[in-house]
Amino acid sequence: MALPSSESMPVRPTFSWGDPRPVNAQNALDYLDKIKSEVNHPDDYSQFLAIMQDFKRQRIDTMGVIKRVAALFQGYPALIQGFNIFLPVGYNIECSSETDDVTVNTPEGATVIRRTR
Repeated sequence: MALPSSESMPVRPTFSWGDPRPVNAQNALDYLDKIKSEVNHPDDYSQFLAIMQDFKRQRIDTMGVIKRVAALFQGYPALIQGFNIFLPVGYNIECSSETDDVTVNTPEGATVIRRTR
């Protein structure tokens, strides 16, 4: 029996706890490229990678990652919502179109992260 090639197999993110969603490697790379091209501060990309490292080392939990990513990318709703591809099943981030508020849906319920300008 032939095994599927690595190109056709979904990649599981290494920084997701719980039941991770399968993440296509190209989608993950596209998201990283989007960060580089859309943010105004050059070190935001480095800060994003540091957040992922903290999560991988279990220094912060899933909600901690979400809060830090939402704070880092405040004003970039497409980047915040784009992060959904990395979240475990049952987690989802939504951005308000009228405010900078972010709603995080989890298996335990919804939490609103209020942002001030």
